[in-house]
Amino acid sequence: LKPSLNWHLEQQVSKGYIEEVDFDPSMFITSGFVKAKGRDVIDPATGTTYPALRLLGNFPVLNACTEPLPKHLNFQIPDQRGISLHIPMHSTHFCVIDISDAYHTCKIHKSSQNLVVVDYGGRLFRYIGGAQGIAQMAIFWTAHLEDGFYNTIGRHWRIWCAIYVDDIGIHAKSEEQA
Repeated sequence: LKPSLNWHLEQQVSKGYIEEVDFDPSMFITSGFVKAKGRDVIDPATGTTYPALRLLGNFPVLNACTEPLPKHLNFQIPDQRGISLHIPMHSTHFCVIDISDAYHTCKIHKSSQNLVVVDYGGRLFRYIGGAQGIAQMAIFWTAHLEDGFYNTIGRHWRIWCAIYVDDIGIHAKSEEQA
């Protein structure tokens, strides 16, 4: 998987999600690993086929240091049962949108970026946007996405939409509405 890992890392760098860095003693460095997605991707520049990978960081110490979520925000923890509660019973047509690289759009404050440095095969990468492996990313991402909907569409977006982390479920009474 090493050629695929290197290609995926270069893709993440080119998109501005991560940056390769040299060691600095102020960094908190954790190990990285990958999970195969069970499909292939093709490099448009070369035509080379690679296994699609999910880049993950192992953040147990960082996650242990994270303050517990305030009780009043517990309702924002996404779960599949919760998404189904937002879909009206009269809905008959559905569409699902999966947001690619969702977590990376939540930017990590510059002063905290040295806490999310991951070692992938001896190369160090600092996350600029959210990293998979940080325990509260799903909660922050959901709030980030909902805030975006409220600011662009207004409070009525919930009439036709339900969110589960980075999956947006659109529901309607007809194909035209969906």
